[in-house]
Amino acid sequence: MKLHQLRTLLTVQETGSLQEASRVLHVTQPALSRAIKELEAELGVALLVRSNRGVSVTAYGERLLLHARHALEDLRRARQDIEEMKGLANREVALGVTSATAALPPVRTAIGAFQASQPRVRLRIHELRPAQILARLREGALDFGLISQLPAQPSPLQWELICRLPVQILASRRHPLCHARSLRELHGAHWQTADDPDDPNSVFHQLFQQNDLALPERITECSSLLLSSHLLTESDTIALLARMSHEPGILPSLAINDQLQAIAIAEPLPDAYVSMVCVNHALLTGNAAQLFETLHTALLRQYPRFG
Repeated sequence: MKLHQLRTLLTVQETGSLQEASRVLHVTQPALSRAIKELEAELGVALLVRSNRGVSVTAYGERLLLHARHALEDLRRARQDIEEMKGLANREVALGVTSATAALPPVRTAIGAFQASQPRVRLRIHELRPAQILARLREGALDFGLISQLPAQPSPLQWELICRLPVQILASRRHPLCHARSLRELHGAHWQTADDPDDPNSVFHQLFQQNDLALPERITECSSLLLSSHLLTESDTIALLARMSHEPGILPSLAINDQLQAIAIAEPLPDAYVSMVCVNHALLTGNAAQLFETLHTALLRQYPRFG
């Protein structure tokens, strides 16, 4: 299996045409077809299907491309790492964050410090759901991620639990259940959550699981912290949020004030967790490793370590 064969297959899949892939790769169409046939012969499976509508990838081809994208991205980052060491690279770091981790003050402080120390590094920050961050890490599209949940097990990725964050149930002071004292009283309410409520690793799912309750029937998934604040203040939804995400100064409209209040229930609430995730810490580029350590240190300085 050779790199040019994997690049050829990937380009065919992206363009949907042998002719267009040939043009993009600057090789003749017979040479391109030969590379694919050699790869198919080596693996003993068909990777492409030809039809009147063009060329499509088989299930075997799709599975191979999952690994191919990762391998090609690893090689690109290896080349970038060497260029960084030589001082020649157009350097960049790609970071994935969830809405909860993006709101944490140490994250903002650490990123600001990194930008000040490395002004020539292009920083790409993507706010995504945990599942999206994990998928992009597996594809090689991110250097590492900050995820607000427990590690997914089993996982081919390297996880490090950094710290835990206390959570609260928030609602409008006008909400008819704002004085409820048990989760069962709140069970029939309209809830909102930033993550997939069916994800067993999410704090929302754990809240009901540990109290032997099914998930509520009325749930709105909203990964936008700004929109979440409007829903809380302007509708009868309630939300489970990390306390740090609604501290004054982070998002004023989400601070506990004359519009919102915490609902104090008798049942214990599960903590939210902050995890740092990457494919392999030892293979992070120099700049990515520096940002990783800067964030790691800043989070541990302010929040209690997991354990």
